[in-house]
Amino acid sequence: MKRTLQRTIYLVIFLLYIFALYASPLGVLQDYSEEFAENNLSEVRYDSRFNIGKLDEVLGITQTFSFKPELGSIHQYDDSKHNQESFEFEESGKGVASSLPAAYSRHENTSNDREVLGFLPYWELNEYEDIDYAKFSTIAYFALTSDSGGSWVSSDPGYAGFHSTAFTNMVTKAHAKNVKVILVAKNFDPFSIRQIINNVDGAGNRLINRIVTAIRDKSLDGVNVDFEYVSSNVTNELRATFANWHHQLADRIHSEFPNAHVSTDVFGSSANPGTIYDMAALGNTSLDYILMMTYDYITTSCYAGKRITPMSPLYGNDGWNTSTHLTLGANQAGSQKILMGIPYYGIDFQVKGADSNEYNARVDYPDCNGAIETYASIVDPKEDAYHNPASLRWNGSEKARWYRYQYEGEWRHGYYDDPLSLSAKYDFVRSKNLGGIGIWVIGYDNNAKELYDVIREKFQIVPFYVAFQYGLSDVRINQILSSNGVEIEGSLGSYTYLVKPLSQVSSNIMKNLRVYDEVVNVTFEVDGFSRGIN
Repeated sequence: MKRTLQRTIYLVIFLLYIFALYASPLGVLQDYSEEFAENNLSEVRYDSRFNIGKLDEVLGITQTFSFKPELGSIHQYDDSKHNQESFEFEESGKGVASSLPAAYSRHENTSNDREVLGFLPYWELNEYEDIDYAKFSTIAYFALTSDSGGSWVSSDPGYAGFHSTAFTNMVTKAHAKNVKVILVAKNFDPFSIRQIINNVDGAGNRLINRIVTAIRDKSLDGVNVDFEYVSSNVTNELRATFANWHHQLADRIHSEFPNAHVSTDVFGSSANPGTIYDMAALGNTSLDYILMMTYDYITTSCYAGKRITPMSPLYGNDGWNTSTHLTLGANQAGSQKILMGIPYYGIDFQVKGADSNEYNARVDYPDCNGAIETYASIVDPKEDAYHNPASLRWNGSEKARWYRYQYEGEWRHGYYDDPLSLSAKYDFVRSKNLGGIGIWVIGYDNNAKELYDVIREKFQIVPFYVAFQYGLSDVRINQILSSNGVEIEGSLGSYTYLVKPLSQVSSNIMKNLRVYDEVVNVTFEVDGFSRGIN
């Protein structure tokens, strides 16, 4: 009898373990329940910009790493890779003023008609000079880590970066462009998150005070909260407590710093029931934005029958996609509070030879060799043998970019977001009247101009150039421009003008202007400007 009882207990424990292993706490991922595949490539795809080594190291996970039910998004994976590293943050100043203003002042990039937030993590901080700040509304420095008592963990590299000259110089450059800089307050420990939101021994209030002090000391513009993840024993009371703590935080920040940005990060499918993220309740708080981390829909796990999909599918994927989840989130929290998560990275797998020409091909189990790759590493000219016009594919119905190539005789497929797929996503943001986007992360693109250009095209009200037919009267020129809501800022001669939109996104007005026979060219770029090219 005793032995039977023991066996029953062991069986229950084993079944609970299996359930925990296979039930994704994210609600976003379909295959986080598998251990991450080992990668056995004898050669490596290498990107000198990021010093990426073996494919399995791109994600920042060793070959012995196994899935942990409480471990969540790419935020956590990237941080787990870098937080054990030693950083020497730039201290020279490089000619940038290294002092911050004594008082809080309002910063707002009025060129953007939507929120364009970019995460700048501590491991990319020393590259701050390369950022095209004018394209962003907000730079979110990732991150300061809180402990269970609501104090900062000073041993984290993010803390050292926050107190470096590089950080000060970055803030100075961003503010010079009227771009907000906010800190990310993160906690990836479920126990600590519970302690904070329940204000155990004053932990929740203490963290709010720490955030206020950090904003004031560094003359920042707000905060983003990244709490990941409480997956067990999630009650309605806990969901309400989570939302209430955010409400208290947002009220305090807004009272101390008018026009400040206060946002929180939630998993992409948080509008589905069962998570600690109550979207309707969070929408009713004083939060400015809720960033839905609509990425990581596929991981590098390897199992029989798995098919490769986009990292952040806009459509398709049997309805388990970003458009569906964002629509649900917007319906619950209010559309203008929702930010769409944008990955500047993609995923790459070895696939079955029989599927080598198929979209959503089956991975070559057990030799999947899955890997996460940054945008910069994918489009690096050193990888032209794999990523080139001949290898690129486009799925028009799902608005997804992918590519296929052979590596050591085996077929591999990669999926990532490029200007075309990002254009579709940004159009979706506009069509649903969402608040904007949040990019993970600044630097993974190696500050690629083509990605900045998509932001400008879809979200910015900025000057551009218009060339008219020779001899066209000033009356007609002014009539065309005024009827399209633009005014002349300057002349380049030869009937070519720099004009500024009064309200609408520039690219929409540019499209309208191209309809006129009297207009011979409309462009953002003056370099290489040709009047005869539309």
